[in-house]
Amino acid sequence: MGSKWLARTGQSIVEWVGFVLVLYLIFWLFSQSSTPASVEYNKKRGERLHGREKRRKRKTVPKLTFSKVPIHSMLSKVSDGKTEIRKLSWQEIGRMAMQEDFINGYRRSIAEMLEIKYDEYLGRLQSLEMESQGAIPGDQMQRLFSSGKESKKKRCVAILDKIIERKDALTNDVVAGGLWRAFYDQEEGFPSVIGRDEMKDWLARHILLVCSDAVSASRRCLNMVFVGPSGTGKTRLAELVSFFYRQVGIFVFGDVIKASKKDFTSPYVDSGTHMTGDLLSRGLENILFFDEAYSLGSGGTNGHHSGHSQGAVDEIVSQSELNDGMSAIVMCGYAESMARGFFAMNEGLSRRFPHIFYLSHNNPDALARIFFRFLEAKHPRICSRLAGDEASKIYSLLLDASAKIPPVFPKQAGDMKTLASNFTESVYCMNGGSLSEIFALCLRDFSEPVGVV
Repeated sequence: MGSKWLARTGQSIVEWVGFVLVLYLIFWLFSQSSTPASVEYNKKRGERLHGREKRRKRKTVPKLTFSKVPIHSMLSKVSDGKTEIRKLSWQEIGRMAMQEDFINGYRRSIAEMLEIKYDEYLGRLQSLEMESQGAIPGDQMQRLFSSGKESKKKRCVAILDKIIERKDALTNDVVAGGLWRAFYDQEEGFPSVIGRDEMKDWLARHILLVCSDAVSASRRCLNMVFVGPSGTGKTRLAELVSFFYRQVGIFVFGDVIKASKKDFTSPYVDSGTHMTGDLLSRGLENILFFDEAYSLGSGGTNGHHSGHSQGAVDEIVSQSELNDGMSAIVMCGYAESMARGFFAMNEGLSRRFPHIFYLSHNNPDALARIFFRFLEAKHPRICSRLAGDEASKIYSLLLDASAKIPPVFPKQAGDMKTLASNFTESVYCMNGGSLSEIFALCLRDFSEPVGVV
């Protein structure tokens, strides 16, 4: 009797233990499947953020007090140009950026910006994971990520990895090297673009904001519009923006992603919105460059824009503000076409693209320098033969041709590239003469092309 009771008791204990083990196994499997990847990033920083949001400690902002005061004297002083206050140029900022105190302060500010970016992307990753598990309704996330949640999660993970890599390698030497390349690198920095000082000044002033107020700089809208005729260097300027933001630490990647209308739209109206959302996600920490942006407004009838493009533009307006400080969208085109075919599609576009740069034709000196830049880059053997005053003669010929009306070089930089190529070919095809004489003949044929009948 006692042995049977012990056997039944032992069996019950075994069953209960087995039941508890099964429950524990189920709970463990569930916890492993539902643990967000974002926890791994917090472990690297020694934080425990799983299941809750991090609350950043905010500094107490004093309440402002103000009242109306006389301003006539101040306004007259400013309007008359009697004030000595002015914005710093990129050359002045470049000299400041090479000073040790500036570099040290800039490193601290970039570290703070990386922390802000980290928290933002971590929050997005957690939200995507929670939505995929059904923890929050999908419509709450619709404005953040519209489709392709897995690809967007992977994008967040890649950015988080890069932020950690950047922060671990952040030293004064790294910061100083990046600032020097941005301002003085001959191949990709400011010296690589001839003229366009207004654009360079605007970019350079950004590092002053970063150094003084990393929080404000991290949420600054960087979307811009380049308006100008063909050949004024819109694509080259986008590459300069990309290089600058990458070198000074504003973006952790800083690549140029070139897009066209087909990347925003499709034959299906609804899918254009999703395609645009995916493209904007790829543009995070990069430069999204769209030349001929006014093409989004084409394809409609009776003055109305097509639904395919309208959905894409509405998505840009919806999401771009969420990505302030984390990407830069560069739209390019002709002035009238941009006003009619792009900005007219949604009144919110003017707020989302506050920085508009009007690119005028290059002056004769700038065009001549662009010509020699193409020779140096693509035809170095010809450059080595420009001895004595031959280069000065060619420069003077270009100045004279550029000043003519109607313009000889309407395509600007594109014409300089073609002229450099034609000149190189002519040098090897002529039966003699100096290089300046050959260039003069080339210039004559370029401005007065002769057809073959």
